[in-house]
Amino acid sequence: MLFCDTEMVGIFPDNMYWLSFYSSMTERGGSRTLWYTDRKLFFLGRDVTDEMLAGLTVPE
Repeated sequence: MLFCDTEMVGIFPDNMYWLSFYSSMTERGGSRTLWYTDRKLFFLGRDVTDEMLAGLTVPE
């Protein structure tokens, strides 16, 4: 499942467009949050709902 996409928008100075970050996930009170950086200065969180994960399977 794709959670983050640069949509081929580059950043200064070399117009690099790939995502390179470390993420983590927390679960509290029944809600999940994926934490990641925005390639600049900010730390962002995205809610990951049961509906988003419903169609996924765990590889064996």
